[in-house]
Amino acid sequence: MKKTIALALALAATAVAQQYTKDGELVLPKDYRQWVFLSSGINMTYTNAPVTDPRFENVFVSPVALKGFLSTGTWPDKTVLLLEIRNSGSHASNKDGRFQADVVGI
Repeated sequence: MKKTIALALALAATAVAQQYTKDGELVLPKDYRQWVFLSSGINMTYTNAPVTDPRFENVFVSPVALKGFLSTGTWPDKTVLLLEIRNSGSHASNKDGRFQADVVGI
C-alpha cells in the first residue's frame, strides 16, 4: 500500500510539472508564494568580503513535492526548489535588526 501511495504522489508531482519557454528556460510558477516555505537565510555567502547589505534567501517547494518527500524520504523526480533572493533593510523600527525588502532575483 505504501508503495502505491508513493507512486501516486510521485506521479502527481510530475502532473504539476514545470513549464518551459521555447528556449528551454524555466517559467516562474505564478503561485510559488502559495508553495510551502522551507527555509530562509541571510548573508549565505561563500566569500570573505564584507557585506554591508546582506540578502535574504527564501526557499519554497510545491505542496505535492513535499508530500512525496515526506512519504518516501526522497524528493520526487523533477521537483523544483525555488530560491527567492531579497534585499534586506534596516533601521526602520530598531537599531540593529534586518528585515526582508524587495525581490532582486529568483
